[in-house]
Amino acid sequence: RLSSALNSMADGFLLVDGQDRVVLWNQRFFELYPHFAPVLRVGAPDQLLLEAAARFNLPRGSAEDHRQWVERRLQWRNSGGAPYERLRPDGLVIESIETPLPDGGTVGIYRDVTAMRRAQNELAESKATLDQALDAMSDGFVVFDARERLLLWNRRYTEMLPYLHGKIYPGMSMDELGAIAAAALFPQRTEAERVAWCQARRAKRLGQAEGVRFATMPDGRVIESID
Repeated sequence: RLSSALNSMADGFLLVDGQDRVVLWNQRFFELYPHFAPVLRVGAPDQLLLEAAARFNLPRGSAEDHRQWVERRLQWRNSGGAPYERLRPDGLVIESIETPLPDGGTVGIYRDVTAMRRAQNELAESKATLDQALDAMSDGFVVFDARERLLLWNRRYTEMLPYLHGKIYPGMSMDELGAIAAAALFPQRTEAERVAWCQARRAKRLGQAEGVRFATMPDGRVIESID
């Protein structure tokens, strides 16, 4: 039953005892580390697995390079084994989580996160491309979600409304943005008057599907807004 349970796991599993000898592993672990085949057996010193890993990750490395790799790997494990990711020569990105046991042994969980990291990188690249395109616009641009939370904006937007520079962030509400604008546009008004202005502006915005508005800035510029 234990073997079946372990082999049903999506992650690799390895158990090493207090004498640093291999006790148990599952099929997924072997699939993730086929280069351990010559040394992976019950009772094998964990050092043999680490040395095999060093040769795999540093195929052109010297014996000294391999020794230092193993040493760094042991230092990471002895430091508490916080989640660690490595891009391997075969292109896989493996996340390792090794937890010390009371008897001095270690239980390791190994996860293939290649697809997730690839998707995150592609998303980051797409966002960078979008940011470049937005920043190339001569007009200010801002997007809010259905809950009126700020999603994104371009550089020109804060250039046109400098009082927002350094004060806006993703997830900020439209009401919070309005409060900053009111304080900058009407410094002589009371807080109650500013709140009333924000409420009137919000009511006007909600009362029309789309529209064009004009606002005069403290420096005399007139900003056209199209919602």
